[in-house]
Amino acid sequence: MNDDAWTAQHQTAQRHPGEGGASRFFPTFRYQAKAPAAERPKIDGKGWPTVKPQGLMRWLVRLVTPPGGLVLDPFAGTGSTLQAARDEGFDAIGIERDAFAYQLACQRLGLTELVLVEPEPVDPILTSISAAATYDDLVALWREHQDGWSDVHSAAAKDRRAAIDVVA
Repeated sequence: MNDDAWTAQHQTAQRHPGEGGASRFFPTFRYQAKAPAAERPKIDGKGWPTVKPQGLMRWLVRLVTPPGGLVLDPFAGTGSTLQAARDEGFDAIGIERDAFAYQLACQRLGLTELVLVEPEPVDPILTSISAAATYDDLVALWREHQDGWSDVHSAAAKDRRAAIDVVA
């Protein structure tokens, strides 16, 4: 990783504020048409349509991440950015909702154990309790949902009432 390149870019920005366009902070753009077959992970012959080239992703990671920085990829896909960050010495967090893309990313990154975290189902009654603005709102919720009301709902309503009382 080249620390001098990062420092030089930001020193230039500080010396010449407001002069020119944003492109003055970035070196010439690097063009690469598509990832070669060797960089495209596959499972049972099936791949992913939007794999990014490692050369490009490594360059982008170095360009935008400060030394010691953390790379966050909220749409990780097959992990191209995560691999580039790892290869450049950065820590990275990837988020992917597609199970197949996640499996491809695990293959790319050499992760042998797949751990999928399924979100817990949202209880609409608990959501309504936490949004209640007044004690009367809580009573109306109880009347509307008393057949499905549980001890968990009662505890949440008690906590919410205490919070409402503090504000009032």
